[in-house]
Amino acid sequence: MGKKGTPALDIAKHPQWETHILETYPDGRIRCVPDNSVWLVRELPQASVPDAESVRAGVEVGASLDRAQREIADLTQNPIRRVVSKNNYREIQTHWVNVPRKFTADPENPIADHLNAQFGEVETYMRKAILAVRLIPTMGVAKGGVLERVGNAIESFIESTREKKGAPIEDYDRDAMQVSIALSRAGLEIPDPATMSMADSWFNYGKAASVPTISHDDHIHFFKTPRDAYRAHDVSPRDCALWPADVSEHAITFAAVSKFTMSDQTAASPLARWVLALTNRDVEARCISIRGRLEPGKVSRQEIKAQHSKYTADLEELRAAGKVTNDEFDERLAQLAALEDEYAYDPPPTLIETSIIIAFSGVVEDIEQVQPPGVELSPMLNKQKDAFAEMKIGSPVRANPHLLEPTSALIAYSGIPSLSEGGDSPREGTLVGFSEIDRQPVYISPSAAFEGDAAPLLACYADTGAGKTVLLQSMAVGIHKLGAPQLIVNPKPDSSMKDTLVAAGAHHMTLSELEGTGLLDPFRTFSDPTKRASNAYEMINGTNPFGGEQAFNEYSTAIYAALRYGAFNGAEATGQALQMGVDARKPDGTRRFDLPQSAVDKIFEAAEASPLFGASFAFEPGRERFRLGDGTLLVEVGKSSFRRPSEDALDVRLDTNLEVRASVNLLRTLVWAGAASLRNRGGVIHFDESWMLEKADATVLEEVGRLARSWAVSVWLYTQKATPHVQMGLKSYLSRALIGHLKDPIEARAALDLFGFKNERIVDRIVAKQYTHGGRTQNDQALHAQFEPDPERPGKKRVKRGSVFYSIDLKGRAVPTEVKLSEEFQYLSSSTPEVVAQRKAEQERLAQMNGDLSSDEESPLAA
Repeated sequence: MGKKGTPALDIAKHPQWETHILETYPDGRIRCVPDNSVWLVRELPQASVPDAESVRAGVEVGASLDRAQREIADLTQNPIRRVVSKNNYREIQTHWVNVPRKFTADPENPIADHLNAQFGEVETYMRKAILAVRLIPTMGVAKGGVLERVGNAIESFIESTREKKGAPIEDYDRDAMQVSIALSRAGLEIPDPATMSMADSWFNYGKAASVPTISHDDHIHFFKTPRDAYRAHDVSPRDCALWPADVSEHAITFAAVSKFTMSDQTAASPLARWVLALTNRDVEARCISIRGRLEPGKVSRQEIKAQHSKYTADLEELRAAGKVTNDEFDERLAQLAALEDEYAYDPPPTLIETSIIIAFSGVVEDIEQVQPPGVELSPMLNKQKDAFAEMKIGSPVRANPHLLEPTSALIAYSGIPSLSEGGDSPREGTLVGFSEIDRQPVYISPSAAFEGDAAPLLACYADTGAGKTVLLQSMAVGIHKLGAPQLIVNPKPDSSMKDTLVAAGAHHMTLSELEGTGLLDPFRTFSDPTKRASNAYEMINGTNPFGGEQAFNEYSTAIYAALRYGAFNGAEATGQALQMGVDARKPDGTRRFDLPQSAVDKIFEAAEASPLFGASFAFEPGRERFRLGDGTLLVEVGKSSFRRPSEDALDVRLDTNLEVRASVNLLRTLVWAGAASLRNRGGVIHFDESWMLEKADATVLEEVGRLARSWAVSVWLYTQKATPHVQMGLKSYLSRALIGHLKDPIEARAALDLFGFKNERIVDRIVAKQYTHGGRTQNDQALHAQFEPDPERPGKKRVKRGSVFYSIDLKGRAVPTEVKLSEEFQYLSSSTPEVVAQRKAEQERLAQMNGDLSSDEESPLAA
């Protein structure tokens, strides 16, 4: 103590044993001080509760903890009545930690340095939940005869007495094995050292557990160094508001759960998930400790039956005395009936003498402001140090006066095991962003689908303005840095990605550089004669050089037959194959195929007239074809004659404009050629506005899916509608998705249905409007990016929260993910007129400085 009446400054040192853990063992056992108790620790499996694929799946997240508690309760020997058996009940502690830390990429990731540079200031959380069970020693458990076992017991007793360390660890072997098997059946695993370290020192961000502290009546301060603690103490031991700003410290407020006010709630009820309400808020919970002894359910059922008459009589007496109204009387009887119903069949265990303490970040002056719905909190005034001591794993301290008797289900389904995480391996992917609720990094890998033998297509569904194109660029930059080859097709003439991707090292070309080259001819793309013929037929069919359905149908069979004939007789170009078919003769000199020269001439004329058609139609044999190097190629419309199809068109082949038909065909053949060039190279094709590709015909994406699967190429489709993919039967080719804002609930449900999700809560978020209150207020539930005034630039705004996309990964997890962008990337990818004009001016200025006013038509990566 300092002066009389002032708070003490505690510099932790031996033998205070601040951690309470004296020894740890590889099998998950720990020995704690000062009571030398031994506990078995296991980690709970985690998954998202609110964003599970269904309500049932969300409930099942808590099933492991529920079963673990039941398994441990069943270990109670000879359970009869509480008064007789409670000393045999197993003591457990559920320990939940939620520790903030700065993002750090997996050191094995090839672009770890890049990711750390871009996102190193982003705050993430290490959230873990572990279950500790106090073990019971058995003296002299070694095998052998009677004399040997007696000798072991005596030796064990002497050792524990002499060393004052409690029973030897071997005396816990039998019970440890029994408890371990029980918890394994529930799906719990041994925590790794990092998890144990964080659980033991959560109050110091996972660093050293022994730190200087100053305790106040309603909170505790933790200091980085003793010097900081002394400086603060010397200024004012009581009023932390007077401390110097440069003192490195943080405060934690400890509170106890004094009552659960929720009643008759199912495990799926939002009110039952009271732990979830303690996260993702201004004042967050950092740790929760739940201690109690597990009473077997059948004993609890007997207790309820035994107390029924007394409880009812007490209520009658209170009502007669006017202390309980008729409505309150009926409500309490209904609660009793509901409790009896809960324990009527397969009754859950009860946690008796249960202490629940919650540690909140910062100084919480009004504890009622942070209590979750359905829960009442007590501030534990003048007991902050004791509450802190009780929360530690295996601690013998008991400071909480508010002891409860919740059912084990109230703990299991509270949301304790909930964690929104997903995506691909952090060792080989680039970042999509961070899970919105729990701030876990979400990665995406170009090769994960094939390494896991999954379907090759990824779909990104989002309306215009929801951040879909920007997301494409962000992922493409990261994949480029990973070294995976990419083809990016951007058929939007009014929205270029050039500035962002070229700055990252991508090559840029326009469709005009492909016009009339024949580089995309299927006879050059495919080596198999059958594929050459069938794909060339689809290419001609899609372009429909005859301009009408009837004319093409008249020659369709002959055209396909001629293409096959040419393909199997050495043709190296579509035009060459067609001409070979026309010239082919039977032994009697008559035409082999009913294909007149005039029909083939019509196809040749269309290829001459339309440079876009000529990009995929070669007249003569040649070795030149579309090839991709090891980098990234961005293909955009540029100054080509590309024409967008109508979004309402049912059959583009019947469009009266040849260039529209040729434009859609070009997109299809470009994907074919790109897939062929990326074959077995771990590459990715990004196709923006993929609905244009879908206009080619109803089977084009299925064909793309088959090619991608056989050639091990990932194809990522970016579009605004999911219903066409449902109608095309594309589900078997899709393994991952990114779903942003979709204003149409039908499209939102279709996108989720493709991946087996039936969660209306997710649908509501996907369709949520960007603004509420007549457009005056940003809607926090909307997936759109949110903005706030920029204090450094008056009159300007900055990103408060990036766009959110539901990331559905290979494991079927759907995680709302905030897309995080660096300031440099935001500038390069912005499509606002002001920023675009600024970038263009800078480019022109740099070009003038370099004496090279280069045109927009850059050299392609294709050869």
